[in-house]
Amino acid sequence: MVKLTHTTIVIGLRIDSKSRLNNAIATISYILQNVDCPLIVYEVDSESKFKQEALPRIKHYANTKRLNHIFNRRTDGAFNYADVSNKAISAANTKIVFHCDCDFIIPPESYKKAEQAILNGAHVVYPFKGPGRIKNVHVNSKSLFIHLLEKGNINILNKGRMHKWYYPYGLGKFIDKEKFFAIGGLHDGMKSYGPEDSEFFFRARKLGMKIERIQDGGWHLYHSRKTKGWNKGNKHIGNNVRLS
Repeated sequence: MVKLTHTTIVIGLRIDSKSRLNNAIATISYILQNVDCPLIVYEVDSESKFKQEALPRIKHYANTKRLNHIFNRRTDGAFNYADVSNKAISAANTKIVFHCDCDFIIPPESYKKAEQAILNGAHVVYPFKGPGRIKNVHVNSKSLFIHLLEKGNINILNKGRMHKWYYPYGLGKFIDKEKFFAIGGLHDGMKSYGPEDSEFFFRARKLGMKIERIQDGGWHLYHSRKTKGWNKGNKHIGNNVRLS
């Protein structure tokens, strides 16, 4: 297990489909099995599907002592990713935060490399090289749970249907928390999803933040969408793009 002494992992989520539920279980269980540091799950929904459906299954695979679940009840159906992420990051009490999607997995050694890069003076560290180094993978959930979580075989992620992911700004980033909020965090004027990650990257670069990349890769777990997001009729996307 990799021990991080200066880092908290934060995940903001709403469970809106069976595949996202399974991905959250897999990703969070994997983190708890492989990384020793605080983990915050910040959930926004009308009721806590994480507590009802995900947490009991996560406890089957991992010790949840380091997991802090924060539930923000919201009944209007809105899930504004930038605002949720900023609140989740605010809840961390460490210098470094790994802001991670609930469907993103990286090798254990990448966590340590990224933490050290921040301690060495970087302000933002992406734990993958860039376009094409992330694999968007379709893995049967039963196979994923058996091989990744019960047998500890991360190579199962290379055996599903996959294509390369060419978006170099999202999924997960390590940040110096103080520097992150000094330039305004994620743009919380953006509604629903997109393109808050790329807007943050270009703003951080323009304002002189030191941005680095770990020369590794990772896996994005496929999921269906029931709510409106980046490419599913998000009525806010035009205004979000203008804000960027």
